[in-house]
Amino acid sequence: MSRLLALLSMCALVTPLLVGCMSDDDEPDVTATPTTAAIEDQAPEEIIDRAVARWDETETAHFVLEIDGATYLDDAESIELAGAEGDLSRPQSVEALASVAISLVTLDVSLIFIGDDAYMTDFLTGNWGPAPDDFTYNPALLLSQDDGLGPVLEALADPEVVGREQTAGVETVHMRGTVDQELIDGMTAGAITGDEIGVDIWFNAETLDVIRINLAEPDDGTAWIITLSDHNALVTIEAPDV
Repeated sequence: MSRLLALLSMCALVTPLLVGCMSDDDEPDVTATPTTAAIEDQAPEEIIDRAVARWDETETAHFVLEIDGATYLDDAESIELAGAEGDLSRPQSVEALASVAISLVTLDVSLIFIGDDAYMTDFLTGNWGPAPDDFTYNPALLLSQDDGLGPVLEALADPEVVGREQTAGVETVHMRGTVDQELIDGMTAGAITGDEIGVDIWFNAETLDVIRINLAEPDDGTAWIITLSDHNALVTIEAPDV
């Protein structure tokens, strides 16, 4: 028993000395490490900047276009675009299948755009040939540094974060804003008009890949819904034999 008391007494004497000898650097860090704010809680401008950088790094993507309203592909307004689906590849190429309506008949037309070269299949024969000069729809413009999705995001006015949502099977952050019509004229074939075009966009909550964008005229007018997937998948687009 006396030996135990001696040990306890020694500990009582040594402990204050050890504490007194500790420097500030030896003190345990009890400050909590700050956690990164959830993407939907960050400033809209910060989200947009990161999303634009991510889009600029995206080399390929699969797209599906749905249209609510009228979109004509020729000056005579005799060919109406009903929808499209295909693959995009930088710098500015696309291979797609478009659904078009002529009078009361709906047909599928294949499209290939490689830079300034545009090809499409004949409505009747299905043979490849140059696209008509007044054919105004080019999905590859989504990739354009001047008329594409990147500039639309950068120019988004009054951006706001709507919240998290499930979109096309992906956990996304939904944002909303407006842009001037001239910014979306190219990639929508001039089909969407108005003083302020409504823009809803959904980003992958982890990667900030663009998953869906909705461009809509004021007062429930024509709307384009573009869904993107398979970002940076292997895509090869070659000119057809014409």
